[in-house]
Amino acid sequence: MSDRKVAIIGAGHIGSALARGFVETGKCRRDHLRATVPSERKARQLQEELGIQVLTDNAKACSWADVAIFCVKPQVLGVVLGEVANAMTEKTLVVSVAAGIHTRFIEKCLNKQVPVVRLMPNVAALARPTRSDRDVHWPLHKGRGRCVCQGPHV
Repeated sequence: MSDRKVAIIGAGHIGSALARGFVETGKCRRDHLRATVPSERKARQLQEELGIQVLTDNAKACSWADVAIFCVKPQVLGVVLGEVANAMTEKTLVVSVAAGIHTRFIEKCLNKQVPVVRLMPNVAALARPTRSDRDVHWPLHKGRGRCVCQGPHV
């Protein structure tokens, strides 16, 4: 993933843990990683801590990214997706950690077919080594069906 530009939308507990993991393991270069938070104060704090660009503008982060990882609470995901829909292309890989939110909901909110991955990290993500379950919803080609994979991922 080191060559892809990654935006973490919602750098709370899980989002900031993912950002730390990407930075500390070298999975993503610092200049290829951005995160968003709701307040300027939190943005400055996290930017200083991680050495990455932290924004308060979700759409700006998404328009820059090849991969957008949504780490916001499920009850606000629809609103956030609506804010960023015009900033994303059909080539942007969308990853969501929002519990209980299906890939079709994400596509509907974005109003376009995009590759969508639901990721469910466990508590170990805060300590780095983690196991995640994933649900991949990747449109193969408009009008040609979908490929859905499900299962454990280490």
